[in-house]
Amino acid sequence: MSVFIIVFLLSTVNTVAQISISGRIVEKEEKGISFASVECQEDSTVLCVAVSDEQGYYHLICNTSFPRMMIIKVSRIGFVKKQRVIEPGRDLKDTVLGNIILIRDSTTTLTGVTVKAQRPLFEKKSDRFVFNLNGNPLLSGNNAWDILRHVPLVSANDLGALFIAGKKNTVVYINGRKNLMGQEALYYLLKNMPADNIAKVEVITNPSSLFDAGDGAGIINIVLKKPDTDGLQGRVSVTDEQAAYNTQRTFNNISYRHGKIGASLNVWGNRMKHLRTEHTAVLYKKNNDENLNDITRIQPKNFYGGTLQLNYDINAKQTAGLIINTINNDQHHRDFTSTLYRQKGSDHVDSSLQTQTLSQLKGHSTNINFNYQFNIDSLGGYLSVDVDYFNYYDFIQQENKIRTNNNFISRLPQKIDNLSWKIDYKYAFNENTDITAGIKYFNTKSDNNLFFGLWNTDTYKQDSTRSNHYRYQEQINAAFASLRKKWNSKWETTVGLRAENTNIEGVTVNLNQSFRKKYWSVFPSLFINFTPAANHQFAYSITNHIGRPDFNILNPFRFYTSADIYAEGNPFLQAAKVITQELSYTLSGKYVFLLNHKFSRDDYDQFIITDSGNNTMKYQYFNFGQSNDYTLTSSIAQSFCNGIIESNFSFTLGYRKYQGAVPGQYINRGAMYGSAYLDNTIYISKEKKLTGYVVFSYNTPQETSMGKAGQSAALEISIRKKIKQFTFTLFSIDLLNTSVPSTVFDNDYSHNRIKQGNDTRVLGMVVSYGFGNKKMKTVKSRNTSNQEIIDRSSH
Repeated sequence: MSVFIIVFLLSTVNTVAQISISGRIVEKEEKGISFASVECQEDSTVLCVAVSDEQGYYHLICNTSFPRMMIIKVSRIGFVKKQRVIEPGRDLKDTVLGNIILIRDSTTTLTGVTVKAQRPLFEKKSDRFVFNLNGNPLLSGNNAWDILRHVPLVSANDLGALFIAGKKNTVVYINGRKNLMGQEALYYLLKNMPADNIAKVEVITNPSSLFDAGDGAGIINIVLKKPDTDGLQGRVSVTDEQAAYNTQRTFNNISYRHGKIGASLNVWGNRMKHLRTEHTAVLYKKNNDENLNDITRIQPKNFYGGTLQLNYDINAKQTAGLIINTINNDQHHRDFTSTLYRQKGSDHVDSSLQTQTLSQLKGHSTNINFNYQFNIDSLGGYLSVDVDYFNYYDFIQQENKIRTNNNFISRLPQKIDNLSWKIDYKYAFNENTDITAGIKYFNTKSDNNLFFGLWNTDTYKQDSTRSNHYRYQEQINAAFASLRKKWNSKWETTVGLRAENTNIEGVTVNLNQSFRKKYWSVFPSLFINFTPAANHQFAYSITNHIGRPDFNILNPFRFYTSADIYAEGNPFLQAAKVITQELSYTLSGKYVFLLNHKFSRDDYDQFIITDSGNNTMKYQYFNFGQSNDYTLTSSIAQSFCNGIIESNFSFTLGYRKYQGAVPGQYINRGAMYGSAYLDNTIYISKEKKLTGYVVFSYNTPQETSMGKAGQSAALEISIRKKIKQFTFTLFSIDLLNTSVPSTVFDNDYSHNRIKQGNDTRVLGMVVSYGFGNKKMKTVKSRNTSNQEIIDRSSH
């Protein structure tokens, strides 16, 4: 079969000759000139066009039947145009021209004029979609999280959830490196990242073997800018939000560059207070008992942190950098639970219980990255090295006050340390063929010491049966390689392979129990791209991944919601094996259609385990069996009313099937589901820089592994006004207060109905001020070593 595919691909090569020309655009001192336009002409006909990268390198690939005299024309705003002639008869199959020197045009001055190189808003690359943001009015005064709301194929809500084409567990990268500390901390980090610094957002719906094996759900890579010329620039932003309580946010970003040295500092803080409500009805089927719980949660939260980034250009080809990122949180929650016990259908209450839960959550995380890159040649070859250290600490204390002699308390300090390193090497044989290979090393240690105490007269006495000291160590050694071949102007294939050796050890210190596990995993991937014409792109991919559990759900500890309901970790949880296939079609960069199938073996999810004997219920993760998820996703971008309204509409139609078993129950459920997302940008007055935004999202009822979630919807409206360097934004979130669905969980022993209120209806205002030099360029994307470890830690 593989021989047939190769013969078929080779047979598509036509008689048109393909030539390759590369080189570098520089100034006199050999400083690379970025964003220079390079054209190759033959008899006044433009054969191909390229734009130089941040180091000044360019690559031209042209098709011509009879090579004659070629003219290479180079232009850049602020420089004198230049051209170079290539005489006929020269073999142009793989030509390197060397440096083309441009001279600055001192006679031309542009004042108050902005010249923009127009690029497609949404592009399809070989393994990803690219949402270009340079010059987009969304950037001014906005933040990174709100930008993600406007990216095609991506949906985001203010509960901190991100989805790509309807798929959960999306991973976020920043400049090619995963910089996140759990869902909640990531949400606040992106909420306080200035959007002005974003050049583009890359959406990777089916990651290849080059990425960590645990990133199979999809990747969002936010590519930032850095200063292009010497000077200082920055932005200060203040946000005030009003829901049930008031929330204040601020971020302050400053960037500086001088010669070969660049620095960026972002400092941010959030002072919040949220109100959450929950109504839970539990019916125990064996004895027909019913428990009704009404919970009110008041949650003051303080999140603050910063990022320091230093870059040093050693020379034209070598760059070194240091990134330090830290996030801190301080939270004090109060939960009030009213519980009624009765027989089903009866108005008579057998008994009632009032519970007050006081929770304290404090922690910090720090990630330090050192990176080095050597650009080998003008064809894109490079050698890169990353070394990372990640430190995470969280302290959680939960005190439940029920009755004087039944009060209990739990204290859990959690520590995670990770040391990781990675080496990547890319070698380009020519413009059409390259190979990328690398190795990675992860070593993670987690220490969790739970104290569980029962009230005894005047103090809490340790309950040894529920206290637990658990240590966990995970070492992963990985090697990967990927070969890309562009056969002609229409066909391109990429074949990848990743191998991982995993060593796991867990120890329960107080019980003197331990387990060890060692195994090898291999993850192949295949990408085939077919471009019959410039506006038509087809792609097929098949990949293998692994779904590793987060550290917090491996810890064998209990966290109580009420006296009868608690959540417990599972240290014996196995990683899921995932195979994903995807077929996509992109038309003119405006219409995207994705057909996706995801098969998971040894899949895991959270289930309800009911003890009818004493009417208690626990939530716990189990490997239940297998799941199949089929989705059809479409994203359509269109403008109306002569460009006054720009709309992006996306919808997902899917079928999800779960099969397997967990203790006490069999699972065999499946159903159709769907979602729709409409994002409208309205240019009320371009002259007055007044813009409006209307976003509407809707989710149909959906089956889960343990029940069914109801429908949900959200309407958001905002208006933005720019006055010189100030940007003012008024916004509303979840205006109809319909974003949180009700859920129903049912098994052989209990029927559970949950209705939550998450205080998501918000009115707010943002005021931001930008200052300094505004000339930016794109940062080279980095893919560092401790990516998966950070993601599996959480606040």
